[in-house]
Amino acid sequence: MSDPSATSVFGGVCIAIYRRGIDTSFILRNLVHNVGVEMRFMAFSPLVKSIQVTQKAKRVRRAKLFYLRDKPGKAFQGKSLRRVAKMQTGFSKPAAAGATR
Repeated sequence: MSDPSATSVFGGVCIAIYRRGIDTSFILRNLVHNVGVEMRFMAFSPLVKSIQVTQKAKRVRRAKLFYLRDKPGKAFQGKSLRRVAKMQTGFSKPAAAGATR
């Protein structure tokens, strides 16, 4: 069983924000092992410990950035986003010494 008090970090590009008062939520998208992963978080949930903005976009002309699903390279042009992606993939277990692909 997993520890209920354990926390995990998920960083990525915010592709959508749904503002609905207490039910406000946002969707983050990231590449994990070259697979697109999206997670929806409730902003006022007691399970969310903190939210940090690492980089702001210069100018975005859309409210919902769902076009980034088709072009994953566009979302990771910023240096800090690449750094976050490397940090997340760095926590994986190293491959066994005798393992082959």
